[in-house]
Amino acid sequence: MISMAFFEKVGKVRGSIPFMKFLPRKTIHLDHASTTPLDLEVFESMKPYFTEKFHNPSALYDDARGARIAVDGARESVARYLSCRPEEVIFTSGGTESSNIALRGVLQAIWTQDRTNIPHVITTAFEHPATLEVCSYLEQKGWISLTLLVPNDNGVVTPEMLEKELTEETALVSCIHTHNETGIIQPIRALSRKIQKFKKEAKSIYPVFHVDASQSPCYVKVQKESLGADLITLDSSKFYGPKGVGVLFCKSSVPIEGVYQGGGQEKGLRPGTENVPGIVGLAKALDKAEQLRESESERVQEIHDFFVQGVQGQILESSIHGIKGEKSPHIVNVCFPGVDSEFLTIQLASSGINVSFMTACRTAGEESESHSIKSFNPECARSSIRFSFGRGTKIFEIKKVLKVLKNLVS
Repeated sequence: MISMAFFEKVGKVRGSIPFMKFLPRKTIHLDHASTTPLDLEVFESMKPYFTEKFHNPSALYDDARGARIAVDGARESVARYLSCRPEEVIFTSGGTESSNIALRGVLQAIWTQDRTNIPHVITTAFEHPATLEVCSYLEQKGWISLTLLVPNDNGVVTPEMLEKELTEETALVSCIHTHNETGIIQPIRALSRKIQKFKKEAKSIYPVFHVDASQSPCYVKVQKESLGADLITLDSSKFYGPKGVGVLFCKSSVPIEGVYQGGGQEKGLRPGTENVPGIVGLAKALDKAEQLRESESERVQEIHDFFVQGVQGQILESSIHGIKGEKSPHIVNVCFPGVDSEFLTIQLASSGINVSFMTACRTAGEESESHSIKSFNPECARSSIRFSFGRGTKIFEIKKVLKVLKNLVS
């Protein structure tokens, strides 16, 4: 048996901290934009579908009806939240798959109809990797032409930027709603109006508009009409639901084809046996997020303001991204000039504080700077930290974080 003394002697490897630092202890979790804990009420709602109601919803016998009723009920619940029809709700394995199905599915439908023209796609330089990497891959293969909208100094893509890039070949536009690293809310409805105007003048059903709203539900209302989107991505793990389940809203008029084969579930767009416990949990979590949205937004805004004032007052050599524009209260992204963000993240972890310096879908082994921050503030790409708050965040924790921060970066 390996003794604890052995691990104490093991040196550091890049991007990690000693084994002893991983021993159980009380931490302050300020990385809710990465993931949220499963709500206990949500967990209780899921339990029966792991055990006594475990059946396949597609089976024909009576025992399976309970599972089918649960999935249908969850679909209706999500549809009410989005103000759409139940058949427009597609359950997936998470936000990444939802965005992949949306982007690839629309383009697949176009390729099926026309193999001579290369479709044009517009997205932003600060998208989540689930969108950006798909688009980059398809461009590298020569299957699409791609335009990346570079945000302004405030981290915002304006309708005027989009309007300039729309062409007759534009098949798809994709834009994030609440940004996962900065919390900046993009003017989605205004972007949608530009798209609708272009489609009307061109007498075309294209471009289709996809919105990644994964970070929005706990603090910003998400509805198909208020966003003006044809496709919307949601991820259960961002609003206190189970991991491994998500939603794709797909407007019934959108031309889209399945990119998977293997079954007819979820209208053929996401074949395979449904994750019944996960789907039930997602619907419950989304319902609770909406119930708490206003009160939690107000509470978290107070935490946000307290933290921002503390940073600005105690750490003079710092700047906060998007502080002057519209943003969600649960994310604050701070630039500490001259500070290595990866190392500061490790130092904070050693002090029992969980934060991120870029999206969790990229690892330190891939790169050590944020592509999102780099897109509008290159000087801060390697020196910015994301602090993201949640239901369990308390003011006394923020006071401790501010004290630790001051000692580390002042």
